[in-house]
Amino acid sequence: MIPAIDNVKKDFWRSTKNKNRGVVMAYLLIVIEPPAVKVCKAWCHRLEGLVKKREFLEETMAWLSTLGGGYSSLGDYFRHFSVRAGEISIQQFRIALEMGDPVMVSKCRLFYAQSLMQLGPLRMSKLMIRQEFHTARYVLKDQKLVDMCKGMWSKLQFCYAKKRVKPTSSSDVHNGVTLAR
Repeated sequence: MIPAIDNVKKDFWRSTKNKNRGVVMAYLLIVIEPPAVKVCKAWCHRLEGLVKKREFLEETMAWLSTLGGGYSSLGDYFRHFSVRAGEISIQQFRIALEMGDPVMVSKCRLFYAQSLMQLGPLRMSKLMIRQEFHTARYVLKDQKLVDMCKGMWSKLQFCYAKKRVKPTSSSDVHNGVTLAR
């Protein structure tokens, strides 16, 4: 028998015999000591290095995401920003591969597709978005990624519509409004 439990039993019985003392309280104290474990310091150092590397890669991804988003936003208006956003998405892609994160790899490919969309080759963007949609829906089964693909697809449809309706001459533009023929 465990000594701590024996003492609790004795105290409990003593307090129940003297009922006119007031409230009866019983405490059960169980102390479990973990078995002695020998720590492998070499393995600990290896894991520490991996954790620090992962932490650094995640922080780098966050910075590149912020920077890439800014360049991509400006890429709708200026070509050189689209080029830079594409370069950043390639850097993110390499880091995502190193991290072994398939969802992030797919997102980076979508970021690159958006950069291509801004630069003009819509067919390449279309193929990339379709491939990532298939991957997101059937392989990774990630709803956020599926929704992201749908959003990119909507933007692609807008780009196709914008490409179809282009003014042929300056006489088609009247007070900033493009007249369709």
